[in-house]
Amino acid sequence: MLSKTIGKKYATALFNVARENKNIEIVKDNLTFIKNKIAPNVMRIITIPSIPTEEKKEIINKLLENKVDISVKNFLNVLIDKKKFDLFDDIYNAFIDLYQNYSNIVVGEVISSTALEESYKIKIKNILEKKYKKTFVLDFKIDEDLIGGIIIRIGNEIIDGSLKNQLIKIKNILLG
Repeated sequence: MLSKTIGKKYATALFNVARENKNIEIVKDNLTFIKNKIAPNVMRIITIPSIPTEEKKEIINKLLENKVDISVKNFLNVLIDKKKFDLFDDIYNAFIDLYQNYSNIVVGEVISSTALEESYKIKIKNILEKKYKKTFVLDFKIDEDLIGGIIIRIGNEIIDGSLKNQLIKIKNILLG
């Protein structure tokens, strides 16, 4: 829990710099590149205490040369100096949350008993965007345990339109 709090502080600092430099999108893309391509391999090396800090910075700078914005490289060097590189995943996740909030993007999940047709997926997305006045990125999943209908999860909110849920409601009404 503490690592998430510290990660959020670092992410907020980076986000504020990116906003001031008007390159939030670039920083987000750079962090995603690092998370997916660099971090898994480099994490073990960067967190070895016996490797001098300057060597760690050289490794990062050479790996990312001409691949990321200078502000991102500088940020990673700060993480190395402060011995916080192991918080990269928490920082990344917090930065993405800040980015999505700033960009008015909501990530949601739609669960159905069978695969939905593309036209139905678009219709669900459009209805949610109209209702919430935000841009939605939806992850469509299949749960064969559902009898029918759909369940939509948006953050902590659940819209349960499943047949199973409707049957439970009817049962509760009948049983009083």
